[in-house]
Amino acid sequence: HKLLRHYAQSCYSMGLYYASCDSTKECEDLYHQAIKSSEKCEDWHTCYLAYTQLSIVTNWSNPQYATQQAKRALDTYYKINDDVNNEVLILGHIAGTFLPADEPDSALAYYMKGLELAKKNHLTKSENVMYMGIASTYCYMEEYEKALDYAKMGITTAEGKVLIPSQQNLAKCYYNCDSLDKAQSVLK
Repeated sequence: HKLLRHYAQSCYSMGLYYASCDSTKECEDLYHQAIKSSEKCEDWHTCYLAYTQLSIVTNWSNPQYATQQAKRALDTYYKINDDVNNEVLILGHIAGTFLPADEPDSALAYYMKGLELAKKNHLTKSENVMYMGIASTYCYMEEYEKALDYAKMGITTAEGKVLIPSQQNLAKCYYNCDSLDKAQSVLK
């Protein structure tokens, strides 16, 4: 049981490594092994992480499959409920799988659910991810004023590694709303 758990964790770690090297096939195979092994030994944490990563690497090549894997990650997460921040991020990953499938309303529903959960649990970084995801989705839908509103809310939660991408997102929203001076100011 313990050996199987370590094997699943090793497959997951090697999957991350291959993903960083753009070796998609090897990466997917390792995530499948991690899922299979972690389910056998009921290591639900490793299992939902592997489902999440599998969803991420397949998102552009097979959006429907990616959505299924992200939803399986959430179902698996609910077996353990070990870190609400991970729940929020999984909701964001599910939302992100709907744009390549051209389903922005579904994306918004999951982002909103993630945002509500992040606010409730005072998860500032995750709030930022949800706000910026919502802003990007509204941009995709060409509803630029709504996108700008969410980007403005999101920038208030931006710090550290997410600050620059959040500023870029905000500038893009200003640009789409024809506020070129404000876009330029944010980019500077």
